[in-house]
Amino acid sequence: MDWKWFTGAFQNITTQAKEYGDKVVNFSEKQLKNTPAFLKTVEDFEKISHEKRLILIIAQKDTEDYNKIMARYPIFAAKAWMMIARLHLIDSSLSADLVAHLQLDVSLAMLVYKEWSKNGVYTKLDDITSFFDNPSFTEQKEYSKSSVQDTSSPSPETPKENDPLS
Repeated sequence: MDWKWFTGAFQNITTQAKEYGDKVVNFSEKQLKNTPAFLKTVEDFEKISHEKRLILIIAQKDTEDYNKIMARYPIFAAKAWMMIARLHLIDSSLSADLVAHLQLDVSLAMLVYKEWSKNGVYTKLDDITSFFDNPSFTEQKEYSKSSVQDTSSPSPETPKENDPLS
């Protein structure tokens, strides 16, 4: 077997997959920006803020997370539709006043509202994708605003005070 041919063919497939991935992101972004699902102003948010179930994804353009969100947006939209929820996207670089109104200071976040109250704030891409895999509008979830690990919680090696196994 000719391994050079095999590695060359694999590199061609990888390059083509990346190109098609970029085309998907550009197409999704272009189509989405022309719909009401893309929020640009505080007034746009006020119009939809009284929905029973509302999911807002805030991402900053030209970041890797933004590209991943845009690539997955059609899947997220279909899952939100199955949850009977409205899904909206906000580009934080274009809508600074809206991001300030929502009191966010991160480049990626997802806000989950149920019956006009905020029930969840997700600030990591893995948490956002896991929400769509196992959605819950009833749990109150708040994630830290930084990706730095919280040092106030005990490490796995440190026994807790009420731990019966320590």
